[in-house]
Amino acid sequence: EFLTGRPSGSAQYDGSGDYSNIGHHANLYGMTSLTLECWVYRKNDGHIELISKYYSVYAMYINSSNCLGMYKGMDHSEHRAYSTDYVVPANEWHHLAAVWGGTTLTFYADGEVVAVFEDVSPDAIPSHGYNLQLGRRSDTGNYYLNGNLAECRVWSIARTQADIRRQMR
Repeated sequence: EFLTGRPSGSAQYDGSGDYSNIGHHANLYGMTSLTLECWVYRKNDGHIELISKYYSVYAMYINSSNCLGMYKGMDHSEHRAYSTDYVVPANEWHHLAAVWGGTTLTFYADGEVVAVFEDVSPDAIPSHGYNLQLGRRSDTGNYYLNGNLAECRVWSIARTQADIRRQMR
């Protein structure tokens, strides 16, 4: 359905206050590998956080240049931003994924690899008390999405390209 551009089953966000709060749960931190994925239809430019447990924990985002990226926390005070050169097109549905395992972070758009970073800290995801939120930066009221999200997933494994392609169909 999403490949044909029909937004059935998606959550709509207005870019000025709408978001989904998933909450804070023990299974959302402490992981030693992680996959974040979702379908997104963005209407706005600028920094947008799609799936966020705050930047010092983890978040998949679109940066101010409209490029796909991810924040990954390393311990209770350290984090790093990984921004790709892949521009997420506006006004179209796209499946995005960020997969971290060991020291490698791989980004996918519509099932294709768009960037790989091999210098990622292997430290487990830190256990801050932030809520998991969709459509904005967790617990801050910033970086809202104007558009739609669907099939957002947080996995405690590093999924393969075949897994991602199979799930997005």
